[in-house]
Amino acid sequence: MSLTFKRPRRMAALTAAGILTAGLLQLGSASIASASMPPAGPTAKAVSEGVALSPASEQNFGFYWNGVLAEYVAKVSINGNTLTVTRYPGASSVIDRWMAGSAPAYTLGIGLFDYIGNVFKSYTFYTPVLARVEISRNGQQKLTIKYLP
Repeated sequence: MSLTFKRPRRMAALTAAGILTAGLLQLGSASIASASMPPAGPTAKAVSEGVALSPASEQNFGFYWNGVLAEYVAKVSINGNTLTVTRYPGASSVIDRWMAGSAPAYTLGIGLFDYIGNVFKSYTFYTPVLARVEISRNGQQKLTIKYLP
């Protein structure tokens, strides 16, 4: 005697819904890197779509941690052996862990993107030390970082 199990249509619909949900969760986990992207501004739409494009009139800076792009930043300035970086409000990445002391940074870098998203100038800063963090009213963080010349 053989037993045959027939799956009711409702079970098939639930199985299909589960597969769709799992697929959507995978898409969401693939875009975790974009969670540290700027939440507002002219670059936000391009970045939220996973593309590092910005309007031709706007300079777009990337903040690199140990050679890997960590996040996009709003403003960068260099004076002597001091790097000042202004992060977008709500940015969260390995930079936060570095600031807390749980992720060592041997190098920090800044990449300047052109209007189509290619790095055309980059700078590397060795043995960075966080000297000061200022938080503005709009939630931007201004990091003052000392490095070896």
